[in-house]
Amino acid sequence: MSAPNDRMTAALAGAVLAVGEDQFGDAILRAVNTLAEVDLCSAFRVQSSEAPQHLCSAGNLPQIPRFAEVASSNYASVYWRRDALALMMQNLASGGDEVHVFRQAWNDIRDSEYRRACYERASIVERITMLRSGPSSVCLSVYRTEATGPSSALDCERLEACAPILTAAVAKHASIRSLYTRSAASESAILIALLQREEGLSSREAEIAAALAVGRTQAEIAKDTGLTLNSVITYRKRAYGKLGISDRHALQRWVRSMRDCH
Repeated sequence: MSAPNDRMTAALAGAVLAVGEDQFGDAILRAVNTLAEVDLCSAFRVQSSEAPQHLCSAGNLPQIPRFAEVASSNYASVYWRRDALALMMQNLASGGDEVHVFRQAWNDIRDSEYRRACYERASIVERITMLRSGPSSVCLSVYRTEATGPSSALDCERLEACAPILTAAVAKHASIRSLYTRSAASESAILIALLQREEGLSSREAEIAAALAVGRTQAEIAKDTGLTLNSVITYRKRAYGKLGISDRHALQRWVRSMRDCH
């Protein structure tokens, strides 16, 4: 593969800078799209004997709003058990620190229900998955629809060449999100503390902020609360505005400072 151009380098740097942030999925999708045009992406922590943990997803299909988030959530809770590639990745997860790249056409998926729900419904024709095995096993999958068509040999070559840095960014993102969960106070304690402060947060804004503080993703919060993803984003923005912060890192610092004052 030829040396990366300025656009590729800037996009890869942007993905690294977004590690740990809510915008990471969008940033990693932008980075991938400088290498090979894709429509959607999703990332998971891969565990040797448990369901994968959804880390992020991105991409928009105008005909199916929020398809990336919903399909990724359904995959993590149900369909991974029907995915031969997921079982293969589980076996590799306990191995050494290596990067593997797998390419799969939609019609190679044998389970008809899984294929319909996660591929045919959105006219997805191909998935390319990059797996980083080792202590922090993660995978990044990118998807092409009928409108984009299958990958070319050059597309695959570029993705394979950049898979180590892309999966390294996903692994660091997973590590930071895990650190949020381990270091933060309980969600209920944060919620109570937020409501007792004088920043004027509504109960819903405080609920969303508390969930974000312990590392839950916006898609997870939407699913658990019954809100739309857009509503969760709106409440997040309102809460951040009232707290005078702009991102999850600042929220974590705010929570720590709030606890230190008690």
